[in-house]
Amino acid sequence: MRPELLFFVGIDQIKVPALSGRGERFQEKYFLTNDKIFIRAIIDPVKPFIGTVEYGYLVRDCPAFAYRKQILTESEFATMRDSLEGSLLKELGSMLGLS
Repeated sequence: MRPELLFFVGIDQIKVPALSGRGERFQEKYFLTNDKIFIRAIIDPVKPFIGTVEYGYLVRDCPAFAYRKQILTESEFATMRDSLEGSLLKELGSMLGLS
């Protein structure tokens, strides 16, 4: 089984039109949605890892949900695993258009 990356973040203080399903693509590899059924389907597998309060907020109250889902190569996975903090900062910067 190949490793999979699921990066997501809830976005507050924003108003967006209804975005059904996977939503709208932005910054090449990310999507933005507010479809609660779709969000639930994406994060249900990781619910035990993110906590009940955070999960509830994302599937009920979060105005916008940005995410990226990708199958990784073994070398991409090793790089992320070996430098998790750097990988997270790089991912956040990429989503914000800073890299």
